[in-house]
Amino acid sequence: MSNFVDITTTKITKEIGFGQAATGARSYMTCKDGEIAGWGYDHTDDDGNDVINIYNRSTGKDVLIATVYVMAGCDIFRGLFSSGAVPNAKVTDSSVIYYRVDY
Repeated sequence: MSNFVDITTTKITKEIGFGQAATGARSYMTCKDGEIAGWGYDHTDDDGNDVINIYNRSTGKDVLIATVYVMAGCDIFRGLFSSGAVPNAKVTDSSVIYYRVDY
C-alpha cells in the first residue's frame, strides 16, 4: 500500500535530525498516524548508490519492510508510511538535511 498523494497537496514541514548514516546505525521518526518508521544505512554499491533498509518499529521491534536505493529528493520511506523524509543530498553526506513530508 502506498501513501503517496498529489504533490500539490503534500505538506513539507520541518527538518528532521537523523544524524550521520553509518552501517548498523538506525534512525526513527513518528509518522502523522502514530506509526514509527525507521531506516538504517546498509551499504554503498559499486556504482556509488546508497542502499538502506526500511523498518516499521510500531510494535516496539524493528520489522524489516524493504531494502531500497535512496537518493536526494525522494522519500526514503517510499510512501510506505503516512509521513516521509526527503534528503537534500546523499545520506552518507555529513551535511545532508532531511525534510519531513506528511501525506
